[in-house]
Amino acid sequence: MQDEVIIKPGGGWALPRWKTITQNFDLLFVLVRREFLSKYRQTILGPAWYIAQPLFTGLIFTALFSSAAKMSTDGIPPLLFYFCGLLSWGYFVGCLEATAGSLVNNSALFQKVYFPRILVPLSLVIAKMYSYFVQLAVFLLFVAFYHLKSGTFSFHPNWTLAFYPLILVQTAALALGVGLWVAALSTQYRDFHHLLGFAIQLWMYATPIIYPLSLIQEKWRGWVLLNPMCAVTEAYRRMFFGVGGVSFAAHAWSAALTFFIIVTGLLMFQRVERRFVDTL
Repeated sequence: MQDEVIIKPGGGWALPRWKTITQNFDLLFVLVRREFLSKYRQTILGPAWYIAQPLFTGLIFTALFSSAAKMSTDGIPPLLFYFCGLLSWGYFVGCLEATAGSLVNNSALFQKVYFPRILVPLSLVIAKMYSYFVQLAVFLLFVAFYHLKSGTFSFHPNWTLAFYPLILVQTAALALGVGLWVAALSTQYRDFHHLLGFAIQLWMYATPIIYPLSLIQEKWRGWVLLNPMCAVTEAYRRMFFGVGGVSFAAHAWSAALTFFIIVTGLLMFQRVERRFVDTL
């Protein structure tokens, strides 16, 4: 005799139930695998794009902002400086863009079968970690090359590397939270999805990726630190190169804002989940 499962819509504002996620780990794995296999299907370079994109971008930034504009990199070799900033930013943007389109892009699947919808954006964030760790490995190889071949640069990892897992989790949570907000709002107002690319460009220039935080005047630095990705980006350079960094208060603000965004994003996503199939 088979068990009877009754599916009911959630009532009001509520967070996803952890039990529904743990009971569907096998489906989550399938969704992660699907995202990974479909990303670069029928491409010549395949997963090599994971390496080519941040590397070429770093080289262009080096030529434009370091060589031509003579912008400071806080004593870090320019390519490593930009690659380090793009490492965290690339993962954040990848998760954000994928999560933001998770409802609209999978509408056909949602109309055929029921499963916890939150599994789709979660699978996208997890799948993006593969490309992230490939880029991290390439970045560390470049760090090792500069350390061994350069007479002016020496790599000295420091104790702040112990916080690396927390910084990575925060990046994923922030991207997921913002992405869930955009995904939920885009089910009725597609303008939010179209504005996302423009907003990401502005957000990048507001984040110290192509410039160090030290270039910002003290009177304006507080405004820049309102951006939660600012503390994340500076934390990467602090962990790997021992330069830059922000105060504990700035990190606390970044973590608190991330927590607020992810919680409200989950609430909004669950709220829209009950009726979004009718509006897609």
